[in-house]
Amino acid sequence: MNFRLRYVLALSFILIAAIPVVLLGSWVEKATLDREMATVSEKHLLLAKNLTGALDRYAEDSKAIFEFLVSDSENGRLTKAGRVLGTKVGLTGFWVANERGHVSLSWDDTRNLGKAFPASTLERLKSNMSANSTFSDVLSGEGGQATLFLTRQLSADKFALAALNLDFIRKVQKSITFGRMGHSAIVDRNGNLMAHPLPGWQDSMKNISKVKPVALMMGGDTGVTIFYSPAKEKDMITGYATVPSTGWGVMVPQPLEELEARADQVSQMANGLIIIGLMVAGAIGWLLSGLLVRPVDAVINASRDIANGNLQARVPILINGAPAEFQELGSAFNIMANSIATTTRERKQVEEDRSKALVSAQNSDQAKTDFLANMSHELRSPLNSIIGFSDILRAEILGPLGHEKYIEYADDIYQSGDHLLELINDILDISKIEARQLELSEDIIDLNELVKSCIKMLREQANAATVVLSLVTSSEPPQLVGDRIRIKQIMLNLLYNAIKFTPYMGKVKARVYVDNKSTVLQVCDTGVGIAKEDLQKVIAPFQQVQRNNFRFEKSTGLGVYLCKQLTEMHGGTLSIESEIDKGTIVTVRFPPERTLIT
Repeated sequence: MNFRLRYVLALSFILIAAIPVVLLGSWVEKATLDREMATVSEKHLLLAKNLTGALDRYAEDSKAIFEFLVSDSENGRLTKAGRVLGTKVGLTGFWVANERGHVSLSWDDTRNLGKAFPASTLERLKSNMSANSTFSDVLSGEGGQATLFLTRQLSADKFALAALNLDFIRKVQKSITFGRMGHSAIVDRNGNLMAHPLPGWQDSMKNISKVKPVALMMGGDTGVTIFYSPAKEKDMITGYATVPSTGWGVMVPQPLEELEARADQVSQMANGLIIIGLMVAGAIGWLLSGLLVRPVDAVINASRDIANGNLQARVPILINGAPAEFQELGSAFNIMANSIATTTRERKQVEEDRSKALVSAQNSDQAKTDFLANMSHELRSPLNSIIGFSDILRAEILGPLGHEKYIEYADDIYQSGDHLLELINDILDISKIEARQLELSEDIIDLNELVKSCIKMLREQANAATVVLSLVTSSEPPQLVGDRIRIKQIMLNLLYNAIKFTPYMGKVKARVYVDNKSTVLQVCDTGVGIAKEDLQKVIAPFQQVQRNNFRFEKSTGLGVYLCKQLTEMHGGTLSIESEIDKGTIVTVRFPPERTLIT
């Protein structure tokens, strides 16, 4: 009897696979349950640890605020800041009382205790009171509400106490839900419930210290266990952990029946998929095994060659014995390979062109910077001579010039030379900044003294312009870590601009202060102002804004731009606020790490 190979292969595949499928089905069921148990154990323990971490941070924050209030109370009063902080963590009251319960200082949002703290509550708290801040067990507070108390013994007969509601703890507990009955519960160090999904148990602060995981937590253990839950009346698996700083316990239980149901479902699905997969595999092997190997191998080999860099590799168009679809596959693959080869060559060419353009641009930028720096150096020496000689001529140091026009011309030469020298100095500074050759010589700077010296330098110019120049300093004079010369350069430029564009009898005010740990230099004027659309021009290099032709003087257009660059070298920011005919405020803000408060 002759058998066709396809029938033999398909039948053999099904028979060989049948026995492993049966064994695999039973193994999958057990393995799935074990895996569910392991996964849930890990997840629940992680949840419990995360919750204890959150509660530990909350407890430490509450203690810190309580210590702040205790410190505050030593002055005989509680500040608003302390009360605001306390409210944020859930403090509802703070008292300082003596051994007899007489209250000498009280802040209380929920009670009206007058001048006496409840004796019964005080006696329960005194048993656990020490010189350190300590949490009490959960107690019944005002109106029967569950309350925690923070206590500290200040002296032999003097105590500080604070009431803390459980809103945050219960909010954390409510945030953990999973499955149909999975939840979390939080107890104090003696097993009294602080947060639980059953309102009756929670409100009565039920003691569940005899429940297995709670007993383990009271012993300081952390782990995973299986127990019977009297609340849900089911066997449950739970992860549990203890808050180190308070002894509170957190457990995250889930009914075992939910895990078993998931395991059964997964097991059934796995068995079904295995059987279906084997059947499909047998059918595919029977139908396609003889047709797939050779054409697929051809495509694989061509792909491997292309991956190795042979972009000319192709699949032979005619493959003996292959269906038309595989011939089409070969043609389509070859078209794709041609496209990949073309795209790769074009991309390489584009990358080469871009690299060349980038190098060219960098060289051009460097050449520009070098040219500006070299030209600035070359021009400064003869320019200094021109300025010096013209100053001698206009001052008639060596004798009269003979005609008043000569003095006028000498003054024009001096002013023009000085303006050009200013421009060259600014260009030289900017070229150094752009070439990253300008280094800061940092020191500790007394800003009040620095700004006073700048105002002194410009006082004569302000008086000539009939402008009132003043300084407002901070009550806590800040010191700044920075380059003294560059900071002074920033301040002189800003004050000079403010004076230049402020009308007669106008005001220019310099301020030095600390805002949110950042040192701030500010120059305010009552000048002609800058239009909103011109603000960006002001901080751009070589840009000048016409401002109503008011006492307009020649300018390099680099002053504010240079100030901005020098500020950013210190890690700071420069901002401008202005309104036409009302004035301008320029604010230079340095980062907090540069600020020293004396």
